[in-house]
Amino acid sequence: MEDHTFLSSVKQCEGCTILSEEVKELRKTVYSVLRRLDDLSAKSKQNEAALEQKFDDTYDVIKDGVLNNGHSIKAIKDKIKNSEDRLLQKFNSIHNSKQKDAEESNHALNHENTVERNNKGQWTKFQNHKKPKEVKTLIIGDSIMKDIDPKLMSADGSIIKKSHPGGKLEDMSSLLNNCELKCKKSVIIHMGTNNITSNDSPTDMALKLTTEIEKVQSLTQAPRVIVSGIIHRKDVKANLKITEANKQLKQICYEKKWKFIDNERIDDSRLNSSKLHLNKKGSAYLASNFLKKINPNTRRSSDRSSSKAKSGNFQQQNSLLTALVQNFLQNQDHR
Repeated sequence: MEDHTFLSSVKQCEGCTILSEEVKELRKTVYSVLRRLDDLSAKSKQNEAALEQKFDDTYDVIKDGVLNNGHSIKAIKDKIKNSEDRLLQKFNSIHNSKQKDAEESNHALNHENTVERNNKGQWTKFQNHKKPKEVKTLIIGDSIMKDIDPKLMSADGSIIKKSHPGGKLEDMSSLLNNCELKCKKSVIIHMGTNNITSNDSPTDMALKLTTEIEKVQSLTQAPRVIVSGIIHRKDVKANLKITEANKQLKQICYEKKWKFIDNERIDDSRLNSSKLHLNKKGSAYLASNFLKKINPNTRRSSDRSSSKAKSGNFQQQNSLLTALVQNFLQNQDHR
C-alpha cells in the first residue's frame, strides 16, 4: 500500500516537473509577447506622434497657403478694381474732352467771333468765315402751304420753304433760328391764319407782321419782301376779320414798299374737307401766285420790237407756270 502511494506521488511529481517546464515555456512566450506588444505600442505611439506632427505640419502648410492665396487673390482683385477705376476715369476724361470739343466746334460754326486751336493746342479767337447758304427766294409760312413743293417751283433749287404748322405772325423769325440763309432776291411771308382765331385784332396783326418782317429781313438780307394775303376759311366765321386784316396788311406793305399778294380768288372750291387747308387746286393756285410775284412781268414798252419780245417772255413764263402747276398736280396724285 505504501509502495503504491509512493509510486503515485513520484508520478505526480514527474507531472509537476513537466508542467513546471511547460509553464516556464509559456511564461517565456507570454513575456515575449508582452515585450512585443510593448514594442508595438511604443512604435504605435511613435507613429501616432509622427502622424500627428505630419498632420500639424500639413495643416500649417495648407493654412499658410490658403492665407497667402487669400492675400494674393485680394491683391489681384484690388489691382483689377484700380485698373477699372483708371479706365473709367480715362473714358470719362475722353468723353468730356470730345463733348467739349463738339461744343466748341458748334460755337465756332454758329458765331462770328469764336475760337480755334493753334499749333500748340491752345484756343485762340478767330474770325468765322463760314458763308451762309445763298438762295434766291425764301418762303416762310404756316400749314396752309404744306402741300407746296419748292422743287416744283424752281428746278435749280433756288427757292426753299420754311413752314411751321400752327405758326403765328410772331413766330416768323423763330423759324430761322440756327439757320443761316441769305436771300439774294426775295422773301415771301404767308402767315396770319392762326392769328385770326386768337384775340389779335387786325391792327395787332399788322404790327406783329411789321416787327417780324424787319427781323427776317435783317437775318436774310432779302432785298424784296412779299406778303401773301390771308386766305378765307370756312371752318370758323371770320371772313370779316380776314378781310379787314388783309386790308391793313396791304396798307402796311404799301407804306413799307413791300409787295402784297391778293389771294381773294382762292374760294371755297380750293379748300379741302377741313375748310381750312388747301386742296390740290388751291395749293397749285397759291404756288402760281408766288411765282408771279417772284418773276413779275416787265411793263410794256411803246417800242414794237420790245413789246413782241416781252410778249414772247410772257408766253414763255405762262407756259412755265402751266407746266409747274401740272407737275404739281401730278405729284400730288402720286402721293
